Amino acid sequence: MTKCLTRSRFGALALLMVLAATGVSGAAPAVIIDGQRLPAGAALSVGGKTYVALRPIGEALGAQVQYDNKSRAVTFTTVLRQVVLHIDKPVALVNGTPRKLEAPALLLGGRVALPLRALGSALDASLRYDAGAHEVVLFTRETASPPRGAPAAPPVSAANTIEGTVTSVAAQRSPPAVEIESADGTPYTISVPEQTRVSFRDTHGGVSREGSVLQIRAGDTLFATLDASGRLISVADLFAGFSGKIAAVSGASMVLTNGKVVIADPSATALTLNGKSASFDDLRNGDVVSVRAEARSGKVRDIVALRPGGATPAAAAAGAGGEQIRIEGVRVQPDRALGAGQTLHVFVSGSSGGVASFDIGNVIVGNPMREVLPGHYEAVYSVRPGTNVVGAPILVRLSKNGVTAQSQAPDPLDIITSPPTVQDVAPDDGARINNQRPNIYASFSTTGDEGMDESSLRMFVNGRDVSAQATRTPQFIAYLAPSDIGAGRVIVEVRGADKAGNRVSYKWSFTTAR
Repeated sequence: MTKCLTRSRFGALALLMVLAATGVSGAAPAVIIDGQRLPAGAALSVGGKTYVALRPIGEALGAQVQYDNKSRAVTFTTVLRQVVLHIDKPVALVNGTPRKLEAPALLLGGRVALPLRALGSALDASLRYDAGAHEVVLFTRETASPPRGAPAAPPVSAANTIEGTVTSVAAQRSPPAVEIESADGTPYTISVPEQTRVSFRDTHGGVSREGSVLQIRAGDTLFATLDASGRLISVADLFAGFSGKIAAVSGASMVLTNGKVVIADPSATALTLNGKSASFDDLRNGDVVSVRAEARSGKVRDIVALRPGGATPAAAAAGAGGEQIRIEGVRVQPDRALGAGQTLHVFVSGSSGGVASFDIGNVIVGNPMREVLPGHYEAVYSVRPGTNVVGAPILVRLSKNGVTAQSQAPDPLDIITSPPTVQDVAPDDGARINNQRPNIYASFSTTGDEGMDESSLRMFVNGRDVSAQATRTPQFIAYLAPSDIGAGRVIVEVRGADKAGNRVSYKWSFTTAR
């Protein structure tokens, strides 16, 4: 079971990464991060290397730190990034992308520790070592204070990050521009050349990817980092996205089957159903919805809904001159959950000579399609690690001469790249029991509660495959031995994969007494 780390249980949890302070020897240096001096003992000296404690850094950055004892994995989540570390493995997963480390994270006296050199890589931080003061000074861009005053503020001597809520996107301008409003109400206009890669992050952990300025939406939180001359260095876009099936709906409020509650303001929320503009009165129980909300406030800004089970709705739109644009069909392959490295193929038929694109829900948007034959459009989307979207409708658009038609694929899509974990086991790991015929089971936690592929589940007891005699469901595997298994140590291993093919393997042991 994934649990938040507590100070009493784990003390100062050691984290991730910084450019090594050359020449550091003896006692570990003091660490200062974004102007905050970490407590004494936050830095450790191990084998001639300087390690840094994760918990104090997490507190300095306002980050969330979680530790999964079963998988021995630490997850460190800031506003702009999520870093996953496994004890004794020299690899970090940063926003879903693997990064090799000079040395693995270690568990030292109940604390997770990582070499100082790693922190700069994961947090894109700058580092200065003051040999005289025996200090490491760390600066991260994502906590930089936004400049105050007018947008045309005078140049400053270091990079600055402007943070604000997107009010509009002027995609037709050259270059495109994004209008944002900072927390103190200051408006900014930020020109973002179309070729600029924008880092997108879903605060619910669903999506971490790169895209273009055309995929930014009103209500998103934008971070634009500028150098001293005002030149754009990087852009990051933050939003909250989730999907689910409606269990109950009343007015502009709904409860999803996964327990999420959605409360929207109809006057401020865009809603489409099966590719057409709709009202909340049109929604029904069983409809699949993809919700996009403001990262900070949770205010719902956009809902894409799909009524599963029907054929792809034909769609048409007419321009002022009477010209019609039609979408006649939408097809996707494969029609199953996708994992990292797999590809989604989207096919659209309709009017020829247009410009087509598709969205996966309202979080992976603006994916271009090409016309391979007159009126036939195709696209391939490759799933990157770190992307998790469950029950997302696929929306397609076809535009020509200023007229746009849109429709949806008949069924929602699941993309799951986060591997499942073992949530609970019995008997407990390390337990000593007096029952030589125990009920042995393991339950699983999966992204979106989509469950395991039950046919993939395997259980081994002292090396013997007992899967055929076990009860296997999407949530658990359980085995009751037909006879006494004898006294002594019992080693159990479970293996399996979720519905997208992400695998898990877990081993534990217990002892039976006479």
